Amino acid sequence: MARGNDTHRRQAQDKVEPALKVAARRDTHPHYRQDKVEAVMLEVAAERHPSRFTEEELVALVVGKPDDEREVETARRAIGGLCEFGLARSGDGDAVELTPTALRAVALLCR
Repeated sequence: MARGNDTHRRQAQDKVEPALKVAARRDTHPHYRQDKVEAVMLEVAAERHPSRFTEEELVALVVGKPDDEREVETARRAIGGLCEFGLARSGDGDAVELTPTALRAVALLCR
């Protein structure tokens, strides 16, 4: 009988943990939410296309408080996220540029 209770407890915990993560994300300041920073970075880079930026320049464009290490790190992770999903690429040294797919998506969404 104890095994059955453990199973039910684990199932209940599996349902609660994702809800807690969503609640925590909702309470997190937007400057620290990678998805929000990715969206802003995508929009800012698309507005300045065909300009190319170093990672540091792109971070500086979207970070409100350069002395806030957490905000700067979130912006750096956002660049990685955009690259991971094929929306940006970094090549030529440090240069970061949006892919044609990203530019088309921004054009469609910002009509």
